[in-house]
Amino acid sequence: MVIPAISRRLFMKGLGALAGTKVLPKGLADIATKEAVKKIPYAPPWVSSLVNTLQRAPLKGQAGTKMIPFKVGNNAEIIKLDSKAYRLAQGSGTEKISHFRVKTSDYKMYDEASLAKGEAPPYSYDDIILREDPKQTSITWKNKEFDAGNDQHIVIDHKNKETRFVDDNWRMEEGGEDIIKDDWVEYVLPGTSKESKKRISREMGLAKGDEVDNKFIDGYSVDDMDNYYADMFRSYVDSFSPSGNIFGSVERMQLKMAKENKLKLQKIEDDLARRKRWDEQDRLKEKQMDEWEDQFRGGFGMHAYNKGGEVKYDYFNDVVPPLEPVDNFQAGGLFGKGV
Repeated sequence: MVIPAISRRLFMKGLGALAGTKVLPKGLADIATKEAVKKIPYAPPWVSSLVNTLQRAPLKGQAGTKMIPFKVGNNAEIIKLDSKAYRLAQGSGTEKISHFRVKTSDYKMYDEASLAKGEAPPYSYDDIILREDPKQTSITWKNKEFDAGNDQHIVIDHKNKETRFVDDNWRMEEGGEDIIKDDWVEYVLPGTSKESKKRISREMGLAKGDEVDNKFIDGYSVDDMDNYYADMFRSYVDSFSPSGNIFGSVERMQLKMAKENKLKLQKIEDDLARRKRWDEQDRLKEKQMDEWEDQFRGGFGMHAYNKGGEVKYDYFNDVVPPLEPVDNFQAGGLFGKGV
């Protein structure tokens, strides 16, 4: 098979790679696409991959009212909702703002398994905003519980050549009268440059010769995150890192699903056992009622009335029915004939 010539310059910029995928064999086409990813040396590899994915994503496909997602990264999904460019003041360029919905690979697997069982999965997409201007590129993960803020951001500062993680960290002040918005959390994420790798080696106290590779950098980049959202960013690392599944997010989701299924099965068994006990109690009560009625109708036992409940006073020799006036009731209603 003859492979058409592709210039190295176009290949590295991605244009040749994208054009080459139309004619290259499948294996070479996959390699060409991966090599065309633009790396940001002052950002973790998974962030570079995510930025490239968001920038390349086509606008949403649609079948009727249903939006069609695109498979990206390590089996994740993305929907590009819209994209608009705005002119910045004083001729400093333009800012491009794009909105996305992203589903990580572990939640994609969870949803597919739920649908296969005929269950409606929960809303698993994250709402993400990509902002691009000449000075910086930022990715914002919108808070699912509070629409007006309290988000998490990754800011790629092109001027200072560094990438920062920012957590808005809104919290209620004591007494609950107002929300504190000026106590955000911010720190620098590691990149793939030599300087960044040396800094990681010093911080980790690694021995000379220990390698700090891209996989290590991706894992290290989310190591200090707050537990409130750390699992979410580990899922993003596994979904977009060129090193693949680092934290085992899909496997952890499978274990979670197995635990949920076990709990559901246990609940079904408990419900069946509870219903069985209730049925046995109902049958016991029914049996007791039948016995009571048999005693009442049959004239025997502690609940019986002689001859269907009819009382003939001729059977009593020492007592007579109550007499008028009502004062005679002081003796309890029954008294001897000789009184």
